[in-house]
Amino acid sequence: MKRQANDLNAWLTYCHQYLFDNPLCIRCKDFDLDEPAAHVHHIIPLTINELTYWETSNHVALCNQCKTVLDKKLKGGHVNHEFGKG
Repeated sequence: MKRQANDLNAWLTYCHQYLFDNPLCIRCKDFDLDEPAAHVHHIIPLTINELTYWETSNHVALCNQCKTVLDKKLKGGHVNHEFGKG
């Protein structure tokens, strides 16, 4: 399903609020680091289950570095569905 412009605007508004409510990277917090979050990430990728697009329980806040690391893992096929749940 293709996202429309209004969906994108709704997502950006949601992300802004989510990051306001969750200002620190969840992965860095696991290591007692206080890195500001910059991205809202879907734990279960939309390519696997697009129905989880708006499910808050499927979102985590990540910093730039953790997002980059996760993107590389996903690109290599190493998907960890429990990322950010620990």
